[in-house]
Amino acid sequence: MDDRRIRKSKEALKHALLLLLKKSALNQIRINRLCELADVNRSTFYNNYADIDALFQDVCLDYIASISNRLIECTRSSKFHPKDAYPLIYDVLTYMREHDALFLLLISQPSKKRFEEQLYWYFYDKYQLKNLDYAQRYHFLSLLISSFLSTYVWMLENYPISTHEMTQLLIDLSSDTFHHFENLFHS
Repeated sequence: MDDRRIRKSKEALKHALLLLLKKSALNQIRINRLCELADVNRSTFYNNYADIDALFQDVCLDYIASISNRLIECTRSSKFHPKDAYPLIYDVLTYMREHDALFLLLISQPSKKRFEEQLYWYFYDKYQLKNLDYAQRYHFLSLLISSFLSTYVWMLENYPISTHEMTQLLIDLSSDTFHHFENLFHS
């Protein structure tokens, strides 16, 4: 099968999974129904994924990669400095707000590998956190978790403060950790 057909099949399966997740929990979705909705054969599903959980993980990683790409775009300048974090965080929060249904769906699903865990390991690999000392790594983890939970609650509460205010709040909450960003993005 050529790459374009594989991509098309995977996109159809991901789209079908997201539609089904709006009505059912991940552990209630059956491969037959998923394949029917995606208009692909079961063999196509199994050629690409071991199980529904693997497909779900792929959907999560796509979302995480979209956020990461936004971060990379904002920090592409070799002159990126922590004081420049406002536009970066604002852009990511805006993206998450525009895609909040997907984010809330991904975070609410029980899975072998939770969305939050995938988020951490994605950044761990992407920014080579293993090369940081423990203190730096835990600073980053603390920042990631507090930002993640704060953003999640902000969404659940239907945005009680503006994106601007939320951005400033996240910056204020993590001001002592931002100096590690420069090392992460330029290592």
